[in-house]
Amino acid sequence: MGIFSARLPLTRLTYSMLAVGFIMQCVGGRYTFSAVPLPDGFVEGLGLTRNPIDRVGHVLQGFISAVFLREVVLRRTSLPPGWWLAALITGTCLGFSAFYELAEAWMVIAFYPDAGPEWLGTQGDPWDAQWDMTMALVGAIAAQLMLGAAQDRALHARS
Repeated sequence: MGIFSARLPLTRLTYSMLAVGFIMQCVGGRYTFSAVPLPDGFVEGLGLTRNPIDRVGHVLQGFISAVFLREVVLRRTSLPPGWWLAALITGTCLGFSAFYELAEAWMVIAFYPDAGPEWLGTQGDPWDAQWDMTMALVGAIAAQLMLGAAQDRALHARS
């Protein structure tokens, strides 16, 4: 698993989540998330007006980041599982997502100032940035609720 795993060995759960995130980024890099091909009629069949893969990607961004950050914080600090840990992890994931959305806007301002609405609203949604942050928030909370106990058991088994 490389030099990183020797310095901070992670649980299989966290490595699995990082692998899922890597695969998702490869898919997004290949197609862009808004253009990932889906089966004919899938989007219409769900009653959607746009490809949902971008939203799924942002949920996974929050979800995977939460699993990774939670493990690092539990292994490197004395903060125990509980409310403060959940708040720290959730806030950090939301902050990362907000920073990404701001950086995206800054890039448009710096390099494509005349194309702001077209660039930032490429999927036809003027609230895209806010929805992306919301999806990351949902993912971060869901990860902790769904996998927190399993992660705690995996970490306890390592010690």
